[in-house]
Amino acid sequence: MDERGRNMRKVVLGLVVGAFVGLSPTLYAALNIKAGLWEITTTIGGQKLGVEQKCYLPKDIDDMEKMQKGATGKADQPCSYSDYKESGGTVTYKMTCRFGSGTPKTSLVTSTYNGDTTTGTITDSGTVITMNSKRVGNCTKSSFDK
Repeated sequence: MDERGRNMRKVVLGLVVGAFVGLSPTLYAALNIKAGLWEITTTIGGQKLGVEQKCYLPKDIDDMEKMQKGATGKADQPCSYSDYKESGGTVTYKMTCRFGSGTPKTSLVTSTYNGDTTTGTITDSGTVITMNSKRVGNCTKSSFDK
């Protein structure tokens, strides 16, 4: 893979990580998703980037919804969120990320929550990243504790 390809992969994975806290899955009042262990498959342009598992506890879901609505209060995060809209089980919002000293990039995020599954896309300058997630079991240790 050439340098441009490696840089693109870093940006894409950064966007995916930033968005996945917002896309991936406890039953929360506004979002039809359940707490537990989730398997997330990410593709870009039809090419599979990878599969990972994350444990989402109720507090992670609370944090996720706050983030999507732009109320994270964390100045050290590379991404900010705005223009949150919800209709049925689908939410949309804008995600603006800056990595290092690079130019900020704004993407449109669309996620549909169906209890034990989620689907989502991140669209940026014609590039579409697709994420499909499914709940695969229970868990007790958050993937997001530091």
